[in-house]
Amino acid sequence: MSKPAQPQLADRPPTTHSHAARPRPSSMRLPPITTLSACHLAFMVMVAMYLCAFHAASEEAVWTILAAAFIAELMPRRLRQYLVSEVLLILSGCISYWWLIPPGNQDAMHGAVGMVFAYLVLIPSGLRRLRWLLILAIIELVILGRTEDRRSFGIFELSALPFGILALAVDSWLVGAVTARSASRLRTRWGSSLVRWALLPALAAIAIGIGIGGGVVRHAVVSNQYRLTLPQSAQPLAGIPPAGLEATMHIGDNPNVQRNPVITARLSWTEGPAPSGLVYLRAAVLSNLHIVGNTLSWSMPSGKALVPAPPPSRTPRRWAWVLRLPGGGDVVMRPDGGDNVDLNGLLTDADGNIFRPMLGEAPRAYRADFDDGQLAADPAAAARYRDVPPELDSLPWSTIEEKHWREVSPERAAELVCQMLRERCRYALDDLPQPAAGAGGVLRTFLFGETAERRGHCQYFATSAVLLLRRAGVQARCVAGFASDEQGPQMVIFRALHAHAWLEIVNSKGSWQRIEATPPGSLPQRSAGIDETDTLPAQGQLPKGVSLPPSVEPEAVEVDLQWWNLTLGALALLLVGLLWYMRRSAGCDARLSALQRQSDSLFRLAATCGLPVGPATTLSQVAHALEARTGIDLSLHLDQHLRARFGNGPMPEAWPLSELRSAARARAAHGRARSGSAPEAR
Repeated sequence: MSKPAQPQLADRPPTTHSHAARPRPSSMRLPPITTLSACHLAFMVMVAMYLCAFHAASEEAVWTILAAAFIAELMPRRLRQYLVSEVLLILSGCISYWWLIPPGNQDAMHGAVGMVFAYLVLIPSGLRRLRWLLILAIIELVILGRTEDRRSFGIFELSALPFGILALAVDSWLVGAVTARSASRLRTRWGSSLVRWALLPALAAIAIGIGIGGGVVRHAVVSNQYRLTLPQSAQPLAGIPPAGLEATMHIGDNPNVQRNPVITARLSWTEGPAPSGLVYLRAAVLSNLHIVGNTLSWSMPSGKALVPAPPPSRTPRRWAWVLRLPGGGDVVMRPDGGDNVDLNGLLTDADGNIFRPMLGEAPRAYRADFDDGQLAADPAAAARYRDVPPELDSLPWSTIEEKHWREVSPERAAELVCQMLRERCRYALDDLPQPAAGAGGVLRTFLFGETAERRGHCQYFATSAVLLLRRAGVQARCVAGFASDEQGPQMVIFRALHAHAWLEIVNSKGSWQRIEATPPGSLPQRSAGIDETDTLPAQGQLPKGVSLPPSVEPEAVEVDLQWWNLTLGALALLLVGLLWYMRRSAGCDARLSALQRQSDSLFRLAATCGLPVGPATTLSQVAHALEARTGIDLSLHLDQHLRARFGNGPMPEAWPLSELRSAARARAAHGRARSGSAPEAR
């Protein structure tokens, strides 16, 4: 048997065919999706799940772009020449940008942009495109590592790297073992090729990465990992500046209040009228009350994991800049009544406290909601905000409680309770009386002691009001933060001496409403005798080179937004034009395209007949093999095809596919009949 001639380069058909269907017998239908398309769509789903997990604010935009990707990949191929997939990407991106991404939320924008890049890389599917996911994964890790709010990203966010390595391995499998035509025709080797070209390289790359980079990753995670649990009652309260509010807000163990003029935060705004009276800057909701001997202690719910903060319930009309000086922990301070903060990577707990890892290490300026709104209450947690420690049942509550507190609205009940406290107790900061003996002795002295003993500051008033309202069946909780009336031009200054405590109740509308239990006019006493112009401690001064963000006029914001939209539109048009030019230049020769389709049909028929077809198989080899299998002379058709492709000859006649298929079946049936009548060869 003579050795077959080496394939000639001019006689070899192109080996790039991204959408070849896997061969099936004529009695079976072709699969609705190719192996290549299935791999690309699977990785699109992986990318979407990753972005939804670590950029939760972009969830709606991510799924919208993913739906467009599925439609673009599964639509008829003839529509792709009209740039339908690119139009779907632009439409889904515009819908996400204008309606699904919260305004100013960079985390949501990050997720949507990542999904757009994945779409551009993977849709429509093609060989040697999955490997680009590894580049995107590396870029994602670099961005997470360099941005200020993600310097301590967790070990789970490193999952982007294994995804990229797996994409590279699958791409190598598609190119190396299931390339172009062989991807759709080899049926016996795909399993072994998957192990050889995909799984083994992926396992080797992961093993090398873990072996070399494991120590570095462990060191980074151990050094910078943020503990996703709330502080225990005995630990300092995260986010409360040490010069202002004390840890977990103990009540009764300090006879004097520190009146430190150190600046802890500044609040500025660029539009709207200045607020009148006190401006409240909330830091933390403290809903759990603990009995510590004869004193009390408020804390956040302990032992519960933080979760990603949901998107804000509304878009504020007014924004304010909050400048926090370092040393204040990770809690996000914001004007009372607002739920929108322009920060990424926010976490929240059951009480609605908002945290962001690494927030308190350096001066931070961020935008916050400056509207005077009310946050909605969760009915499922109503019992928790009516809880009163049983150790306090021995106090003589009946001597000050009124029965009609239970019969009126929550707002009216809070008003009556605060009025009673202001009439019964006095506001004082220094030389407070010692708590009485026994559990809750500080309340026994403040509420039921002699007239000279019923003295205390905001923490005493807020705590007493919360307990009395809870006993009356009203949902109530304590809030720690700052209340300042020190205003300048479009600015409010918050000092450590402005630390304050107030309470919130669930009003008749089901929302949390601020209630001020401290007697009016008492808070300015904290600043009495203090020269606020003195040189401040180093931790309270604004570091060199750091200042409040410049004021931005609303008109300038609108102009910038218009220019941004025009820029996006111009880039979209440029992208469409570039893609149209590339598509047109790649497929401008309709003659070659028609010849390629005829050659593909012959290759598919050969694979269906069981002939060996690989990436190096030429058109001549396939034609000769089919001649030997069917007995039909194909020399004239082969000569016409070669002349048309390489010699500018006329368009050839179509291959006699029906005759070839019938002859191949007849010979196969004849061979089976002969093998059935003869002894089986071993």
